[in-house]
Amino acid sequence: MILTSRILSELEEGQWTLASIAPSFRRRLTTETKAQLFEKNISELCMGFYGKVHPCHVAIPNLNKELDVAGVSADAKDLIEKTFASDYPGSGLISFETEISQKLQSALSLINRTDIGVSLLLKELVTAFARVKSVNFRSASHPQLFGLILIGDGVCELTEQQLAVSVVHELAHQELFLINLLDRLVNQPFDFNEVHAPFQGVKRPPIGRLHSMWALYRMVQFQNTHTEVDQKYRELLLKNVDAFEDQELTPFGKKLVEIARKRAS
Repeated sequence: MILTSRILSELEEGQWTLASIAPSFRRRLTTETKAQLFEKNISELCMGFYGKVHPCHVAIPNLNKELDVAGVSADAKDLIEKTFASDYPGSGLISFETEISQKLQSALSLINRTDIGVSLLLKELVTAFARVKSVNFRSASHPQLFGLILIGDGVCELTEQQLAVSVVHELAHQELFLINLLDRLVNQPFDFNEVHAPFQGVKRPPIGRLHSMWALYRMVQFQNTHTEVDQKYRELLLKNVDAFEDQELTPFGKKLVEIARKRAS
């Protein structure tokens, strides 16, 4: 309860909370998987826990934050690919192409120059960026792959500035994965209550709409630090904060909406 109160206070001040929640998440994963505390990175522990594979069989090496595919263990590769393979036949992990690698490094440098706080979070809590072929998304995250950010074929269409914003978008998803460990955010009877989500243009359950809203909130916040906010994102954020029915969210979930609404105003 003390941690939850501290996290809420940090959120109300506009702070990122990843660094505050991640240590307790790591300790829990270490206990559950019976691993040594500093034996494995948080992504390996998370994948070992959710994938029911001992972390010693999960290897997630990275080179300059890019996943070293040649060094990835077979178990780790299977765990990563199964999160998107059913939706994208023929997809899979590949090494970064030179052009995309350069664009990613430029985007990370841009983040470092404009928001050192976000840059430090990426260095400390993102294990690696993983290049995925034959998918139509630009970037993606998954709660069972905490610490990994997937980079899809859509990245080819982005400028380095757009990719920087996309990376912040994924970091926001990672943050909400951890916040959701502290509180359900959605009242259980409404878990599958689907309402139109403005960002995707389709009906989504509350947690999906909350993720869209939170990613937009952090994107707008980041853009405020170095340039004019893309008005499209601000308008989408306003629409997303209004996309919840009264009884869907817990008090904590409603607080997140309130915080995002202030940013969008």
